[in-house]
Amino acid sequence: MADAREDLVRIALEGMRFPAGHHEVMTYATDRGGIEPDVLDALGTLPSRAFSGPDDVVISLPDRT
Repeated sequence: MADAREDLVRIALEGMRFPAGHHEVMTYATDRGGIEPDVLDALGTLPSRAFSGPDDVVISLPDRT
């Protein structure tokens, strides 16, 4: 089962065109507004590479411990 953070990341990226790089993902989520700070913080930890879609972004998030 997906955790709440994964669901919030997918919601934050709804409508985004992929492939997209780290900078584009951050810009899109920031420009949308209303995104929770912890989701933006998580997106900020993504590696600098291209992502094929929201699921690729989610699996690239570091594990929370």
